[in-house]
Amino acid sequence: MRPPLRTFAALLLCTAMGAMAQQAGLVSAPVLRAAYISTNHAQAVRDPQSGEFRGVSADVARDLGRRLNKPVEILPQATAADVISAVQKGEADIGFVAPNPARMVLAYSQTYMLVQQSFLVRESSSIKSTADLDRAGQVLGANTGDSVGTYIKGNFKQAQVLESPDYTMQEAVRWLADGKVIAFGGNRQRLGMAAAIDKSLGLRLLPDNLYAVPQAIAVNPGNPALLAFVNSALDEMRNSGFLEAAVRRGGVEGVGVAPPNPQPSR
Repeated sequence: MRPPLRTFAALLLCTAMGAMAQQAGLVSAPVLRAAYISTNHAQAVRDPQSGEFRGVSADVARDLGRRLNKPVEILPQATAADVISAVQKGEADIGFVAPNPARMVLAYSQTYMLVQQSFLVRESSSIKSTADLDRAGQVLGANTGDSVGTYIKGNFKQAQVLESPDYTMQEAVRWLADGKVIAFGGNRQRLGMAAAIDKSLGLRLLPDNLYAVPQAIAVNPGNPALLAFVNSALDEMRNSGFLEAAVRRGGVEGVGVAPPNPQPSR
């Protein structure tokens, strides 16, 4: 005998409520706390007047919160190391950061976004493309702990890398002006902002990219259920066009949606 329509609707409602309660339990805090790198405008930007966060990572965090039926608290951090520390210590539930070998203390989702990396040089420099960078005696700059520095160390055979902890890029500009480095690497958005710090120096951004940094979501390795939830949500965000729309709204140069990659980064 088929159950009455009202009973069937009630069963569906109970099932949906049970699923929502189970998902909400993936995060113990009353809010979903999402950490990101405040100087990485490819991830998110905070409006100085309203305090509102906008950008791909902010949009993704809010959609995850919606799925968990929790409000979202976005936590700006100065560096990638700070994002990782916040997740490790339980001060954040998720962290937006690029996985690399030095950061494997956390578990990582699949890649949701790719951020192109290039270099800033003096206008008078003979360097025309990233192919000219790996030369003997050349010193390249990068921010301490930034993925582009890790890439240079692992893939360049001749050039050296000098790292700066100053993510405001003031030191990067000084190093280029003084000739301490012949090029300074980073994502295209950050380099463009650095070039505008002192236009009298005549800095230019190389037209091509060195490589694309994968952006993923870090979670505590002790919470595999949360990682599985994030990966499933990212699949749905990609398939529905949500990620593409978020990238378009963000309007950041050199950012694109990562292709399907069902295997999480480790």
